[in-house]
This record gives sequence, structure tokens and C-alpha cells, in this order.
Amino acid sequence: MTTKTSVYFITNINNGHAYVGVTKHSLQKRLNGHLSLARKRHKSNRPIICAIRKHGAESFCIWLLETFETRIEALEAEKRWIIRTREFGFKLYNATDGGEDGSLTPETKTRISKATREGMKDPKVRQKIIDGNLGKKRGPMSDDHKEKIRQANKGHVMSEEQKEKLRIATSGEKNPNWGRKRSDETKKKSSDSIKRAWASLTPEEREARCTKTRDAMSNPDVRKRISDRTKEALEKKKND
Repeated sequence: MTTKTSVYFITNINNGHAYVGVTKHSLQKRLNGHLSLARKRHKSNRPIICAIRKHGAESFCIWLLETFETRIEALEAEKRWIIRTREFGFKLYNATDGGEDGSLTPETKTRISKATREGMKDPKVRQKIIDGNLGKKRGPMSDDHKEKIRQANKGHVMSEEQKEKLRIATSGEKNPNWGRKRSDETKKKSSDSIKRAWASLTPEEREARCTKTRDAMSNPDVRKRISDRTKEALEKKKND
């Protein structure tokens, strides 16, 4: 059965401000979605969400405007209703002219990317993200998920500059395993995993990996980095 899409209208009974949106859910379920976001203060700063936080859930009512067979039709109607309600003198909480279907423009993506990079330069922001993920249990990835990751990375070769940046970012105390001592059980699991991975390779793949390793070890810079890391690890163990 095809799910119909509705255009809805939310009003703030305190000041008459409004919001026009589209949904495939019931009106009450959609309104509850807005209210839920408003309770999660760190999740959204959209004007309608901020207004709900400020005035309270009891100040907002939702109305049905139109219902359509397809989402595309509803999105077109959303644009028309936004224009119409503005012509009627309503002040809207809509941040756009509607019809976007939640997709981001290249300019918006660029702004978000830039803001994220700038934010991640702040140690407090990085620590907040780390603290937020502590204790979260993630189930094992499915074979399908692993295959998608493998295909996405297939053929990708890191440049020397990328390798150096990664090395610096994960060296010494920046490494998440810095100072940790692996238990015998963890060592065995790691060893078994490597053995299984090696056993799953074809003779040609094994030879290709061996050749790649030999080529890398013929590079003086690679040998020096390995030597430096080994010395660093031995020195730390000696001091401990």
C-alpha cells in the first residue's frame, strides 16, 4: 500500500507564528517528533525547535493542509503554502522556501564541513565527543557492512602526506592504546584474527602483500620510522 504524504501547518498560539512542513506520518506523530527534538537541547537549533523550547509544547497546534499520493507533489505544495502564508502576513519558522526534501546544497555542505573542521580544532570539543562515546556498546558488523567498507576502500592509496599526517595524529600519547597492556586473551584473539585473515587470501594475494612489504622495507625512511617507533616503545617500557 502506498503511503500518502501530507502538508501540515503548526501554529504558535502565543504569537501567531507558524511553520509549514511535510510528513508521511500522522499529524500527532510528526508533532511529537518536533517536541522530542526540542527536549534534546544539543540536537537541533532549527527555529521551530528553538521556539518550542522557549514557549513550551502546550503553545503549539498542528493542522492538516493537504494530502498527496507522492512526496514530490507534497514538496511542491509545501513551497506554495509557504509563499501563501507569508502573503497572508504570517511570520514563519521555516528557514528555507521549502521543497528541499531534507537534502543539502553544495554551499551548505561546504559551510558544515568548514564549521566541523574548525570545531574539531578545539580540544574541549574533541574531548566532549570522546566522553559522549565512552561506554557505548556497538554490536559486531555484519558481513554485508564489512563488504561495503571493503569495496569503498578498494583501490584507494594513501599519499605519503596522508600517511605522515596519520602517523603524527596517532603517535605516542595521541594513540588510543597508549599505556594500555593487552591481556593474554586479547593477544590470542588478535593472533587468531590475523591467522584467519591470512588463510582467507589466495596465493596471488599473499604474494602481492609480501611484495608490497618488501618494497616498503627497501625504503630507508620506512625503516627509520619503524626503528624510531621501536626505540620509543622500548624506552617507555624501560621507564615503566
